Amino acid sequence: MRRRTTLTWSLLGVVSLMVGYAALDAYDLAPGILTVAPMPTATPPPVPTVAPSDLRLPTLAPSGMPVRPAGADARLPSAAGVAAALAPVLADPAIAGGVGAVVADGVTGVRLLEVDAATPRIPASTAKLVSAAGILGSIDPSTTLVTSVVDGPNPGRITLVVGGDTMLNPGEGQPDSIIGRAGLADLADAVAPALKGDGRTSVVLGVDRSYAPGPRSAPTWPGDYIATGISGQVDVVGLATKRSTPEAPVVTDPVADVLTELATRLAERGVTATVDATLGPLPPVPAAVPASPASAGSPANPATAAIGSAPSTTPTTPTTPTGLPSAPSRVLGSVRSAPVRDLVALALLDSDNALTESLARQAAFRAGRPTDFAGAAAYLLEVVRGQGLDLTGAVLVDASGLSRDNRLAPRSLADLLTTAASGKSPALASVVERLPVAALSGTLTQRFGDPAAAPAVGIVRAKTGTLTGVSALAGTVVTADGRPLVFVVLAPSPHGTPAARAALDRFGATLATCGCA
Repeated sequence: MRRRTTLTWSLLGVVSLMVGYAALDAYDLAPGILTVAPMPTATPPPVPTVAPSDLRLPTLAPSGMPVRPAGADARLPSAAGVAAALAPVLADPAIAGGVGAVVADGVTGVRLLEVDAATPRIPASTAKLVSAAGILGSIDPSTTLVTSVVDGPNPGRITLVVGGDTMLNPGEGQPDSIIGRAGLADLADAVAPALKGDGRTSVVLGVDRSYAPGPRSAPTWPGDYIATGISGQVDVVGLATKRSTPEAPVVTDPVADVLTELATRLAERGVTATVDATLGPLPPVPAAVPASPASAGSPANPATAAIGSAPSTTPTTPTTPTGLPSAPSRVLGSVRSAPVRDLVALALLDSDNALTESLARQAAFRAGRPTDFAGAAAYLLEVVRGQGLDLTGAVLVDASGLSRDNRLAPRSLADLLTTAASGKSPALASVVERLPVAALSGTLTQRFGDPAAAPAVGIVRAKTGTLTGVSALAGTVVTADGRPLVFVVLAPSPHGTPAARAALDRFGATLATCGCA
C-alpha cells in the first residue's frame, strides 16, 4: 500500500525547511573542511551540553520496533528492479571504483542486491553499529553507571570512585537528560553533610581510578585526533561540559576536571577539599585473558556469565598509592548516569568516538578482558559473534571506527541490521531504533538537503561513516510500497567527501521511492 498523500506533503514541508542547511559541512568531518586533502579525516558532530533522554525520533513505525514485521504485507521489490534503480547511483564517479553494497529485505533478510559484499573494507564510523551491538549484548542495557565518594583511606581523606560516567554535570543533575543526568552538586549535597556530621570541614580529595583503566588515545590514531577534537580523550569519568568537538577541542585531564569541580561544589557547602590526584593512581591495563572455548557473551563463557549484574557500578574499596586495598569504606554519596542503552543511543546519534570507546572499555573490563583499544574491540567482536552473526574477515582495533586498520564486510553490517530489524534481539533492535533520521537528527541533520535526496527525508535512518577517501552509510529505509529494507554502502570517495555523501544520500532516496518490481 502506498504511503498516504498527507505523509508526502509533510515530508515535502520538512524538505523546504532543510534546504538552507549547509549539507556539505555534515558532522563526520572537521568543521568547515570540505576538501580532498588527506587530513583531517573523520570527526563526530558537535553536541549540546544537555540532550533529552527521550530519543524517540520521527519514524514510520512505533517506538521499539523501527522495522515492523507487518511490512511483510507490502510488496517486496525484485532483485532486478533494485539493481536497475541503483545502477546510476553506483556508477556515480563520486563513489565508483571499489564500492561495496548490500540491500536486503528487512522482513525476511533476503538479499536483493550485493556488490562485492563479502570483501572486508574500512568501515569508518559504521563500525559503531557492531560496537553498539557488542556493548548492549554485554552490559545489561538498563545498567546505570555510579560515581561515588567514599571515606578513607584515612580520616583526613575522602575518595572519588569513578564508575564510567563521562558526562557528569558540574552543577545539579538533569534527570530528564542523558548528558548531565548525574550532577556533582548533588553529589556534594550528600557528601558535605556527612562530613560535617563527623565534625570534618577540611579533607583531602583523592580518586580511585581502578575501574576500566586504559590509554586515552589509540596507537592507530593520528597524533592530532585529540588536539583537533576529532575524539575526546578516552576515560571512564568526565564532565558534560568538556565533551570534545572539532569546534571546541578539549585536551585537559578529565579526572582532574571532575576533582576540581567536585572540590568547588564542596567548598560552596562549607567543606574545604584539597585535591590530591595521586591517590589511587591509574593502574596498568589488565593483561590478556585466554579466550573461553565457548563464544563470548554466551552463558557458557565464564568471563561473561555475570554480565548485566553490573558489579563495577557499585562503590568499591579505594586503593592506596601502593596498590593495596584499604579497609571497607563508608559511602558518603553517589550519583547515577542515564541507562547504558541511552548512552549507546547518544554515541550512535552523535557518532561520539570517545563515548563509544569508553563504553567498549567498560564492557571488556566487566568481562575480565583487556581494556586497551584493540582488546576492548576484539571482545566486542566476540560478543557479536556469540549472537550468531557472521563476521568473517572482520578486524576491529578500536570501537569507534577511527582507525584505518579496521575491516568489516558490507554483508556483515547488513546481517546485523536485518537481525535488528527482525526484533528478535532487543539489544540489536535498540541499535536500529536510535539511528539518526535523514535531515532530522544526529549526524544526518545536515544531510539529504539536495532535491534528488528529498524523498528520503524522515524515512531513512542510518549510521554515517567518513574517513579520508572513505564514505559509508548503513541503515534502514521504507520503500514507496511500505516494505522495510536495510542497506549498507561502503564506498571510496575519490572526488571528495561532499560528492560522495551526496551520492550515498541518493542511494537511500532511490530505495525510498522504489517500487522496483
